[in-house]
Amino acid sequence: MTGAGVGAAVEWLASVAPEPDACRWEWERNPQGVALLPAGRRRDVLILSST
Repeated sequence: MTGAGVGAAVEWLASVAPEPDACRWEWERNPQGVALLPAGRRRDVLILSST
């Protein structure tokens, strides 16, 4: 992920993780890593393009 607003997007997504700090650390270690996040807290479903 690159570009303006990426940090805010990562913070928003990580905020719904059971352990937000661990989620952010994992993404910093591997930006293309996968993290399962619970649906229903901030959004219902998130679908990202693989490109």
